[in-house]
Amino acid sequence: MDIRAAQPAQVGQDESTELLEELARSYEEIHLLHGLAGALEDDIEHRHIFSRIVTCLKELIPVEKAAVWVLHAQSNEYSCVLEWEEGQASAKLECLPSPEGIEAELCAMGVRVIRRAQTFRGPLESFLIRISEAIGLPTVVAPLVSKSKLVGLLVVKLASTAETLDSSRLRLVEAAARQTRVSMQLDFLIRELRESERLKKEVEIARQIQRGLLPEIIPKSKAFEVFASCITAARVGGDYYDLFCGKPGQLSLLIADVAGHNIASALIAMSFRTTFRFYLAQDLDHGRLFESLNEALVAELSKSGTFLSAFYGTYDELTRLFRYVNAGHNPPVLWKEAEKRFERLEHADLLIGILPGQTFSAAEVRIDPGDVLILYTDGIVEAENQNGELFGLERLEAAVRKNVTRRPREMYHYILKEMYLFQDEQFNKDDVTLIVLRATNIS
Repeated sequence: MDIRAAQPAQVGQDESTELLEELARSYEEIHLLHGLAGALEDDIEHRHIFSRIVTCLKELIPVEKAAVWVLHAQSNEYSCVLEWEEGQASAKLECLPSPEGIEAELCAMGVRVIRRAQTFRGPLESFLIRISEAIGLPTVVAPLVSKSKLVGLLVVKLASTAETLDSSRLRLVEAAARQTRVSMQLDFLIRELRESERLKKEVEIARQIQRGLLPEIIPKSKAFEVFASCITAARVGGDYYDLFCGKPGQLSLLIADVAGHNIASALIAMSFRTTFRFYLAQDLDHGRLFESLNEALVAELSKSGTFLSAFYGTYDELTRLFRYVNAGHNPPVLWKEAEKRFERLEHADLLIGILPGQTFSAAEVRIDPGDVLILYTDGIVEAENQNGELFGLERLEAAVRKNVTRRPREMYHYILKEMYLFQDEQFNKDDVTLIVLRATNIS
């Protein structure tokens, strides 16, 4: 036999064997990925998906246990959120502190096999040993990386009799880690979506309750015309207003603004409305009414770290006197038709909720036929344009001056139109509430 002639044949046979082995390894990886894709397609429960991932992996390498550890950036510790054993995945609450400065090393280390504790030195190796010993050596540890950022670790316990894993088997663990990370992100997004939907429902309920507290009927009289409305910056807000005829021949106006425009602000506004109605029924003078309101709400407002401004006034149809009390609210503007000028009602006391024992005093002003009173919240005067300029009180007065002969509803819409044109498509950062009162001749 010619040995020289046999050598090329032997080399060709070896190459074919290596090619077949590589194809087999590729098939195993494709088979694993196919199984993992099926897990993601059939189920959205993270615990079930993780169980499927490890079960698929167990068909190809000797897996006894597996665990997912998640990094919590705020506490700088890892917690074991899932553990798989005997075909079942369960939640765990174990925690391990993360050594300083190892995240970058973990992110870049690739798949690491951990067999004996004495082999390793340094913070990274010591941490890998600790996290592996939680489920037992030997293990394979794979980082869970998203957009170059470490989010956790997949730790797989191998059978004690397992042989050294070659690169193809390590790639299978790496593929399982990628699918575990995808499953975690999917679970996180689903939880966020569910929480968002729950919050949307709660906000919608709060919005409906808040809108239901606003007056449905606008008071009418031969002595005046009035209109009011509120536009919230969010679905709920901290603005509140009320219009009602408390006594015959008397119109009552109330406007309030709780700091902020969220659910907490809306709840405080609701509490203010309930408390106001309670003390209003006791027929207190304007100043005493606000003193009682302040005492009732100061503890609640201090606890929540907020405060509110409020303005309350009553207009007498016969005397044409408007008696009011102001708790730190924006000064209303009064157009005096006979004198063709504006008068700002500057009389004011402290905000409600600042100090216990605060005193409030009332003031009076005449509102004659043709005069126009504007009550507003700071969402109007603090509306900004693209240059950061404020709409301001002067522009509000200019808008009123142009429309003093219009009816309150028309004047209200014109003022808002002027504000929106000034903003030039900028969104409102605050709630906007406006009350327009115009005194008329009774005859």
